Amino acid sequence: MNKTEHENDIIRRERLSTVNKKRLMLNALKKSLGIVAFACKKTGISRTTHYSWIKNDLKYRENVEEIDATALDFAESALFKLIEKENAMAIIFFLRTRGKSRGYSEKVKIVYKSPAPKPLNEKNYRSREEVSELIKKYEKLLS
Repeated sequence: MNKTEHENDIIRRERLSTVNKKRLMLNALKKSLGIVAFACKKTGISRTTHYSWIKNDLKYRENVEEIDATALDFAESALFKLIEKENAMAIIFFLRTRGKSRGYSEKVKIVYKSPAPKPLNEKNYRSREEVSELIKKYEKLLS
């Protein structure tokens, strides 16, 4: 085997290794319902590597997005089971998040106690000279 063939063989093994690592990570993500920290700990693959794969590998990103969608489906299914059992907290959560268009939301009313600032005009505007004179007067009072 010449040098070029040997280099290509190493590259192929490294590529295969990366493919296997991605497969391992995707399986760990499935088992953890998309929780990256858990999957990284289980596989020994860093978060940086995982996010780099997402950024640079369209197929990997699509697989991760599919896992995330499945995890969301799983959580929604569990929520609906609780709603069917008339769990008050589940019902409230659902209405607050999905029933906003029907008025199920917590609205915050902000009341300002101080008057709005006056717009800047000639009556409340002071020239640099006036400001300098006021500063001098205050300095004299403080000394």
